[in-house]
Amino acid sequence: MPAQAAGASAEANLQSAVSAAASFRVDHGTYAGMTTNDLRSYDRAIASGVSVRNTGARGYCIESTVAGATVSITGPNGTFVARRC
Repeated sequence: MPAQAAGASAEANLQSAVSAAASFRVDHGTYAGMTTNDLRSYDRAIASGVSVRNTGARGYCIESTVAGATVSITGPNGTFVARRC
């Protein structure tokens, strides 16, 4: 898979994860303690390359790796960046 396509796929995977993280926050009042499995409890289709790396009361960092391309987001109001958390 070309690097550009892999990066685009990683970003698409993160979009689902960000939505699930928002749902987690609504239910728990915090992002602290949120895990990748928690995200999958909200959306079972979240790709296997997605992982929660850091969490705190007000934010998180989630990354997605596809074919060697890693994209991450520091949320809740971050943007997708081509690097690890």
